Amino acid sequence: IRRPPRSTLFPYTTLFRSAAVWCLLSLRMADENVHGWKSIGLGTILGTALGFGYNLDLGSGPLMFAAAMLLLVVRVRKPLPVITTALAASPWIVACHLTNWAIGGVTGPLNAQPEYLAWPGSPFSTGNMTGVMRHTPGSFLLYAASLLGGKHGILTHNLPLMLCLPALVLIFRRGPWRWELLATLGWCGASWALYALMSNNHSGGSCSVRWFVPFLAPGFFLLAIQLKEHQESVAD
Repeated sequence: IRRPPRSTLFPYTTLFRSAAVWCLLSLRMADENVHGWKSIGLGTILGTALGFGYNLDLGSGPLMFAAAMLLLVVRVRKPLPVITTALAASPWIVACHLTNWAIGGVTGPLNAQPEYLAWPGSPFSTGNMTGVMRHTPGSFLLYAASLLGGKHGILTHNLPLMLCLPALVLIFRRGPWRWELLATLGWCGASWALYALMSNNHSGGSCSVRWFVPFLAPGFFLLAIQLKEHQESVAD
């Protein structure tokens, strides 16, 4: 098995940390006692983490920001933390797109531009680069399933996450953290669908799908809530 270079993993292990901050702070900011300067401080930290994460992967990063902001609007229902979070994230987001424009003349991901991968001897083309839709409905379903449970699948290489499958029932029950689970796991689902649709290379020469490393945070977030709500599941 060929291990990927550390440089290819860094954005995703760092985005995992941003996702973990989001999971933790989403619970804290939903507390009815959080208001005033306290909500401004938490919103600033959350916005900074989301903005930084936005830069790390222009596939799942923007989706995480959108899911987090939607959760704040629905769950907190207070304008101050929502505005503070958005303002704290905005410099990072603006800088991301301005930098891409200054370097390559595009606001989106540079590696999704076929002409930038067309140097002599390049191993990339529209046949294997990420950012191009090329699946038939059948191949899309097979490829999407392989990203989760295939040879390179995120669940295959992180067996404790298999416990998330029966724990998913929590999102269909009324509970104190249902909205947090819907937002964080919805982000994972949307990112998975996006990469399944726009790629066919299993993220390149990796032991597992490196794009999905950040999913570990919402996955174990779900398991923590499952154990909190159903302590009889500890033995399982």
